[in-house]
Amino acid sequence: MQALADAGRRVPQDVAVVGFDDSLIAECTTPPLSSVHQPVERMAAAATRAMMKRQLAPYWRGVFPAELKVRRSSG
Repeated sequence: MQALADAGRRVPQDVAVVGFDDSLIAECTTPPLSSVHQPVERMAAAATRAMMKRQLAPYWRGVFPAELKVRRSSG
């Protein structure tokens, strides 16, 4: 968003910005960054359980819900 500001663009009036991973920093940017939130702790726990049960061969796949956290960077 700083590069956009340096180029004379306004967020979100000129450019909508959406991030991924929804880190704590997303809420602290100016304006606050809209972001996709993933349940990282649940993902890690499920992967660990699969490893412990040796359910990884030939591959392991888990499906987890993602949630869009809409903040001011996307209008």
